[in-house]
Amino acid sequence: QQRAGRRPTAHRGRLLLDLGRPEVRRHLWERLDALLRDAPVDHVRWDLGRCSTDPGRPGDPWPERLDAEHVEGLYELLDRLREAHPGVTFESCSGGGGRTDLGILARADRVQVSESTDPLDRLAIQHGLSQLHPARVMTSLAADSTDTTLNRRPSNLRFRFVSAMAGVLGVGGDLTSWSGQELAEARDLVALYKRIRHLVQHGELHRLRAPADGTGAGCAGADGPGGDGFSAVQ
Repeated sequence: QQRAGRRPTAHRGRLLLDLGRPEVRRHLWERLDALLRDAPVDHVRWDLGRCSTDPGRPGDPWPERLDAEHVEGLYELLDRLREAHPGVTFESCSGGGGRTDLGILARADRVQVSESTDPLDRLAIQHGLSQLHPARVMTSLAADSTDTTLNRRPSNLRFRFVSAMAGVLGVGGDLTSWSGQELAEARDLVALYKRIRHLVQHGELHRLRAPADGTGAGCAGADGPGGDGFSAVQ
C-alpha cells in the first residue's frame, strides 16, 4: 500500500502488500504454490505483522475500497492455497489476536490469540476467547519461563504447560536451553495432553470459575453424559 505524495513509513523493514490488487495476489500465489509443492511444508502461519500506516492506492478513483478489497483478496488467496494443498494446515495471526473473526476461521485451522505466552495472562485471554470460539482453534504455546512481550514474569514449567492445555498445545521455547529435568517433565506433560486432547478440543466446556481477579480460573471438560471427563483449577 502507498499513499500518494508521502514516503512509506519505515516499520521494522516491512511494507504492507495491497492484496486488493490482482497482480499482487497472482505473484503471491505463484511463489507460495511453488513453495508448498517443492518443500516438505505441512503448516503455514499467516501473520499480519505490519499495521496499515500508509493506506492508499495511487491512481485509484475509489480509495475507500482499499480495506474491503484487501480482506477479500486475502480470502481469495487462502481459498486457492487450501484447495490446491489440502494437506497443509493454516494458522492465522495478526499482532497476536488481531484476526480471529469468523471469516478467517472459515479458512484457518487455528488462530494465535495473543503475543503473550505468560501463563497467568493466558488464563484471562483464553477464558475470553472461549466465550465465542472452541478450544480446537486456539493456539496455546508453552514457551520459555520469561518468553513474553508484555512482561518478564518468571513461571514454572508445569504452570506454563497446564495453562496452554486449554487449547491446541504447542511448544514454543528454546529446548536447547532446557535442563534434562525440564525436558523429561515436558515429555510427561505432552503425553498427558494427548490423553485428554479429544476432550479439550471436542468435548463440552463447563466454566467453574472466571479469572476475574487475574489469579486463577477453573474449568471442566466432558465427553457427553456418562463419558470421560477432567477438571482443572489453575
